[in-house]
Amino acid sequence: MTASLKGSNVPLMRYGVFVPLVGDFAEPARAVEVAITAERAGWDGLFVSDLVEFPEGSTESDACITLAAIAARTSRIALGLVTPVADRRRPWVLARQSAMLDHLSGGRLIFQTGVGYASWHEGLALPVQSKSGEEEDARISLFEESLAVLQLCWSGEPVRHEGRWMHVDSPPFLPTPLQRPRIPVWVSASWPRRSPLRRAAHLDGICPIFTSSRDPRVPPSAEDVRRIRSELQQLGAPPGHELALRGVLGPRWPEAAIEQLRALERAGATWWFETITDDEPASSVSERVSAGPPRRP
Repeated sequence: MTASLKGSNVPLMRYGVFVPLVGDFAEPARAVEVAITAERAGWDGLFVSDLVEFPEGSTESDACITLAAIAARTSRIALGLVTPVADRRRPWVLARQSAMLDHLSGGRLIFQTGVGYASWHEGLALPVQSKSGEEEDARISLFEESLAVLQLCWSGEPVRHEGRWMHVDSPPFLPTPLQRPRIPVWVSASWPRRSPLRRAAHLDGICPIFTSSRDPRVPPSAEDVRRIRSELQQLGAPPGHELALRGVLGPRWPEAAIEQLRALERAGATWWFETITDDEPASSVSERVSAGPPRRP
């Protein structure tokens, strides 16, 4: 049962660390050490990015392999794979990899996905490479179809799919994920666009992206979060639907930062991910993570 604020229906916020697997953290052993430190320090989750787009001259680790190593060395924290489902791997390959990660972690995997970025190196799976409006429509169509096929592969039933982009006729993919009815799926959604909001409402969670903000590390306003939560409820989001935010507020957690987190919590946010920047050295990250999340009195 989810804990809530005293005298209200607002669930207590959980805290995670978001690690882009570039720079110092392209070395998997360093990412594993951050995860071990996070678990010991009381964080609730650790998410890693699976991106093709990265700073020029940097190196990047494979997200699935890194998460497998993290799963083997941790026992409690939730583990998040953040990947645009149509841009990285075929959905049947991703279904197998994510199911194995769910087993390795004892049912701790969260799958976060979105359409991805409309640039040449972020759309390798897309058969449409024009600059017209049709490209975006095609990307959305491919994403939605890929996500549907992924969930069919998780189901344990024979996979029968005939769509715009792919044909699948396969016996069941076994073993199924440990979590049932499926691995939780969170959708990245550019606010205030409505189509990803509708998509997220019928899944398990949302990770809003605030495109109007110049600095993605800056948290949104509580009013924005209230509006998102209200629209999700109108769209039929179920109880327990997650709303996860990212930014940089720690590690010393000044009173102003804690008050900001409490306001976001009251507005309906259920997760805060303290974000590691691409160029942050491992020594600085270790100090930030070791400090732990803000403790509730």
